[in-house]
Amino acid sequence: MEKYEYKVVKLKFSVWKQKPESDYLEILNEFGEQGWRFIDFAPRHVVPKETKHDVEMIFERKIST
Repeated sequence: MEKYEYKVVKLKFSVWKQKPESDYLEILNEFGEQGWRFIDFAPRHVVPKETKHDVEMIFERKIST
């Protein structure tokens, strides 16, 4: 059976600019080089209330056994 580990990366979201403060493509490439695969953005209704303006990216990577 294959096993995976997961990582959540938080992007600060600028309310004034209406976009993330970081370039998410750079983050995708950085984690991709480390073997992480992008899964999805976390739905806003499941993130803590105090981070409602942030965006969370979910990554997974297969664990070597």
